[in-house]
Amino acid sequence: MDLIWDWMDKASIIIGLGTFLFSALTWFQVRRMRKRWAEQARRITVGDQAVPGVLIINVASEPISATVRRFVATQEWGWERLDELPWQEVVWAKEVTPEILDDLLDRVRTARAELQARGCDSLHLFIRGPVMIGALVGALLGNGIPTILYHMDSKQGYQSWGYLYRGR
Repeated sequence: MDLIWDWMDKASIIIGLGTFLFSALTWFQVRRMRKRWAEQARRITVGDQAVPGVLIINVASEPISATVRRFVATQEWGWERLDELPWQEVVWAKEVTPEILDDLLDRVRTARAELQARGCDSLHLFIRGPVMIGALVGALLGNGIPTILYHMDSKQGYQSWGYLYRGR
């Protein structure tokens, strides 16, 4: 009788390990399929080709759109299709005060919404103005589509400083 129980004990361990391995492999397969389905759904809604958008926010007196256009023409994501890229420019010629700040931020929200409506799946952000405007715009755009921030260096031109942090 002990031989039967010993055999059953070993068999149950083997069956348990086999069930665990089968479950783990199934979990990995389902996870991989879900990623594929999500990517296919993104391709259906956006298309096979990524659509980057360019958002320029200029709160200074000197225009920067020509400089940004020359920079985008040198980038891998923009040089072949410079005229096809969706562009939005928010120019604010008035003095920025706390009282009228909401008007500026509403224009930025509208510009982002127009870019997203045109199918943009990423946003390239160029800002010229006070640091506080950059902080507020970053907080505004940080929870939307992936946004890449660019900084103008007087010696090297525009440089990508990476993605805006997406809060949780």
